[in-house]
Amino acid sequence: MSSTLRAASVIRRKSDATGRRVEFPSDSRLRAVFTDARDISERIAQEARLYADDVQSTLARLEELHRQKQSMHEATVTRVGESDEPFRNLFSANPPYLDKLVAQRRLVMETLEDTVRNQSTRMRKVRNRLLKTAKQRLNEQREQQRLITDASVYIKHYKALIGARV
Repeated sequence: MSSTLRAASVIRRKSDATGRRVEFPSDSRLRAVFTDARDISERIAQEARLYADDVQSTLARLEELHRQKQSMHEATVTRVGESDEPFRNLFSANPPYLDKLVAQRRLVMETLEDTVRNQSTRMRKVRNRLLKTAKQRLNEQREQQRLITDASVYIKHYKALIGARV
């Protein structure tokens, strides 16, 4: 491109017979290209500044949210630590009740598991029975359709025979 610029500068220096400087079409094209390039670079620089400002504000918001969450986390840890001692005291004072509670929970969970297994088995049986019934009905409907078709063929044949005798 530098050879093009040198050639353009050489062209710009030429003058006509009266001594005026003559401007060739390549000069105006070069000026237009440089103007466009300058405009584009200014626009890109402005967009980059706006993007940088946007990123900076987003980072500031994220930092603030992080500080808020950090303080909430610290407060929660403090509360859990404060309530931990009363729970320990309660559990250590009443271990037989806790053992009963655990046994009751285990019994309830086992009962629920058995119920779910039984219901699953029943649902499978119902689904199989439903499929079997549906297949039987479908086969019956197909048989009826075949009989109806055969009957209509016989009726047409009978009518043709009667029509032929008359």
